[in-house]
Amino acid sequence: MSLEIERKFLVANEGWKTAVIRSVRIRDGLIANNKGHKARVRIANDVATIALKSRRRGPVRTEFEYDIPYSDAEEMLRTMCDGNVLDKVRHFVSHEATIGTSMSTKDFWMAWYWRRLN
Repeated sequence: MSLEIERKFLVANEGWKTAVIRSVRIRDGLIANNKGHKARVRIANDVATIALKSRRRGPVRTEFEYDIPYSDAEEMLRTMCDGNVLDKVRHFVSHEATIGTSMSTKDFWMAWYWRRLN
């Protein structure tokens, strides 16, 4: 189990792109949502995971994430997510000795995500 702390900020311009140190293509879908508790399946590059997340308590929630077979994740995305699968790119950005991530969904919406690494 880990704690996830997520903060989102709108990015004012595309200047952050020069600080990208790596990028990962992500496809993910929500399998279930019950009063803020969520089950999510994800394929990031060639790694497939399933995550169970508690509802948020402020910016914090508990998260249990496990590797699963790639073929199982593909099937879950196809059959359990009701066609609502996000296809996005996570860019890792180095900034003032901290690594943050920026998400791009079809180059339309940009946000800055910070995660506490335990």
